[in-house]
Amino acid sequence: FFAFAIRLYFFKNNQLENSHDSYVLAKLASQILHGNYMYDGTFWGVVQPLYPFLMSIVNLAVNDLILSGKILSLLVGVGTIPLVYLLWAKIESKEVALLAAAFVAVNEVAWYYSIHVFRDMFFLFFLLLSFFLLYLAKEDFKWLPYLMIALGLSTISRGDGYFLTLSLLIAFCYWNREHILGKKSLEKR
Repeated sequence: FFAFAIRLYFFKNNQLENSHDSYVLAKLASQILHGNYMYDGTFWGVVQPLYPFLMSIVNLAVNDLILSGKILSLLVGVGTIPLVYLLWAKIESKEVALLAAAFVAVNEVAWYYSIHVFRDMFFLFFLLLSFFLLYLAKEDFKWLPYLMIALGLSTISRGDGYFLTLSLLIAFCYWNREHILGKKSLEKR
């Protein structure tokens, strides 16, 4: 709640100019609203479409593309805090998790990206969600479809998602090599 209140204060009292990314993402969202999926003659899917697509949906309610992007950044920016807690509680302890979540809650860089139109908070949110689901899938395969969905959303939120997908899949296969390859095939080596 505290993190949301801080971000909301800065969200409402933000006097900084919008970045170049803000206008590019707003232009993409506007083109999506008008059924044009090209950006400067290039299919917009090349530039990771999740954020502008969601901006265009939120815009239907608020009728302001920049505000739509800021609302999305605010929501996922606050959403990263419980994900940090859940992930670190799984890796370490609840005390360390609480400290990590508190650091993210008061971090100035996280505030900045939570109140501006950038894809960075979306990528961080899906990165943390993917790592958390990776740990759950390591223990129980029923989480594997959710991990794949989170990886897919990360991939279409920012270009770095492509590298994340490959590295998490390699980690998952390594951790589950006995189940994937079969224990007998590992014993022969």
